[in-house]
Amino acid sequence: MPSRFAEFERLITGAVDEYMAEPILFEPYLAGAFVSGSADPSRQTLTVLGIIDLQPKAIETKHKGMYEGYMPDMRTQVIEISIDVAQFTSRAGWPRKDDKLTAITQDGSPAYQVSATYPDGMGRLVCVCVPAK
Repeated sequence: MPSRFAEFERLITGAVDEYMAEPILFEPYLAGAFVSGSADPSRQTLTVLGIIDLQPKAIETKHKGMYEGYMPDMRTQVIEISIDVAQFTSRAGWPRKDDKLTAITQDGSPAYQVSATYPDGMGRLVCVCVPAK
């Protein structure tokens, strides 16, 4: 029998997905010097529900005004995709570095490449991404 906290966590995750999630195509890829960019046959391609969070961020440039035309900051974006852990059959199937996540219902179906994945402590995975190549 799950704990009361585990049951609450499941209810919250379900509510979050119901109101904010969208379908995302998860495509596993191999990472490594000689196999990078190849599909990973040991993990299955899935359509999962996830929340795409595009966070604008200002970063400072390295040289801080040493050159004419210096821009004090540059605009960039942090891309995080949150997915319920229960959508994967095991931890081995979780997204890894170089896997691809595609927002299939958005205009142009933007694709993102996973650069890091970590559990958020509330039953969800957070995939830190960059735009796919």
